[in-house]
Amino acid sequence: MKIINTIYYLLFVFGCISLHTATYIANPANYLNFRDQLVAGDTLLLTPGNYTDGLRLNNINGYADNWIVIKSEVPHEAVLLGRDGSNTMDITDCSYIKIEGLKFDGHKIPYIDAIKASGSATNWAHHIWIHNNIIIRHDSDQQTVGISTKIPCWNWTISYNKIMSAGTGLYLGNSDGNMPFIRGIIEYNFVLNPVGYCMQIKHQNDRPSFPGIPTLPSSTIVRHNVFAKNDRESPDGDRPNVLFGGQPLSGTGSDDRVECYGNFFYNNPREFLLQATGNVSVHHNIFVISPEGAMTFQPHNSRSPKEIFVYNNSIYNVNIGVRITNPVPTEKQIIMANAIFATTPISAQSANDNLTGLINEADSYFNNPSTIIGEMDFYPKSGTSKAKVDYLFMEKDIDYDLDFNGNQMTISKYGAYSGEGSNPGWKLSLDIKGSGVTSVEENYKNDFNILLYPNPATDFININVGAIHELPLPEIRLFNIFGECVTTFGNESLNFDRTGTIQKINLSGLCNGMYILRVNSNKKLLKSEIIQILR
Repeated sequence: MKIINTIYYLLFVFGCISLHTATYIANPANYLNFRDQLVAGDTLLLTPGNYTDGLRLNNINGYADNWIVIKSEVPHEAVLLGRDGSNTMDITDCSYIKIEGLKFDGHKIPYIDAIKASGSATNWAHHIWIHNNIIIRHDSDQQTVGISTKIPCWNWTISYNKIMSAGTGLYLGNSDGNMPFIRGIIEYNFVLNPVGYCMQIKHQNDRPSFPGIPTLPSSTIVRHNVFAKNDRESPDGDRPNVLFGGQPLSGTGSDDRVECYGNFFYNNPREFLLQATGNVSVHHNIFVISPEGAMTFQPHNSRSPKEIFVYNNSIYNVNIGVRITNPVPTEKQIIMANAIFATTPISAQSANDNLTGLINEADSYFNNPSTIIGEMDFYPKSGTSKAKVDYLFMEKDIDYDLDFNGNQMTISKYGAYSGEGSNPGWKLSLDIKGSGVTSVEENYKNDFNILLYPNPATDFININVGAIHELPLPEIRLFNIFGECVTTFGNESLNFDRTGTIQKINLSGLCNGMYILRVNSNKKLLKSEIIQILR
């Protein structure tokens, strides 16, 4: 027995097996009892109903390969109701937790946040995944927030959430700069009609010291979101749809960046659609309607614009297209390959090879320039001009060569799309953005098909590729949830042929967790799917 126990201990230490996983099915009467039992690998399923006692998460921690999951058994049927004087969900000293499929109803109670990382400067929260939740009726006051972080936080993923009618949609970091939000991913969220910001990522002071906190230069990724405002008043002051604050002035974190791409910014009656400072790259976004402007890069909280990349954005019906004010003169600012139709397209130095015009000239380039959802189409017309762009300097951006639809750029066009004629991708709307896997050229036969199974996988996953016809043979890349490529499989190892084949991909060298599998061929993204490795 002692030998067997030793073997099991070694297997556990080296990640070969998990000694504990449990799934708890809870209801509004007993869910807090199950919460207190959660350990790494556990899942807490909340059955449909109204949960009235909040969900305080304190010192609950999973592992990198064994997350804790709290989710609604039926998506959005477990409803956490707001309570006077208390945030609905507080997160303190927690890690490797996924919150999925819940609905947060604030009942218009003032000064309560739906999801908040809270505590003091000695607390923290890292590797938190907020996924596919709905937040409503948190708009009784501009200071009431949908998702808020007020302690040092890093490696968060906030994805596929709907935040409708909040005071502020997302407020990441503290107002004084002392509680940084670091190396996060904010993707495929829909934030509609807040009183103030759709999202603000606060400026940062000196980086605090915690075990595991990022110390090397890193990026926060903001991609494929929809940030839309209506004309409601903002009693505490007008706010842009999105604001990015600056990095620490020196030391650890001063070379961090924000990468903002593939987003749809829609309508601001009194402010810019985007305000930013520090190090930021803004590319392949669409900006529509603001009497102020699309983008302004300006000093904020004693941080000045530093390295600024602005390329391949489509901008329509704004006063100022892109403005850069008082940047750090020793840093690089680049504005290129944008399609801007505005009263004043560009107010900045270092602009090169952009397509600009007045608002009423936009139909010379876009299919149907409009401010009306359902009618607008900013895909370039057939035969319109191409940009002459050298993207080498942009290679520090993780997806510099993916257009608004998520396709690799085979044609260098002005604006957010690589292509012309009919848009094969997502039609702009006020909802969560489409998958981002959009088009296969017409000369790719309709019977081309890709199937992945099993999912979740253990040490192998099968990929079933239908007939490839004239396609260049594909390659497969796996990315972790932070967008880092962890492995690539080329055709020399996959042995695809022209008639279709099933291949077994070896995953044994990867830890448990969530990954994004992408199939590419000739710079075209053919499939993108989230897979889970679970042993």
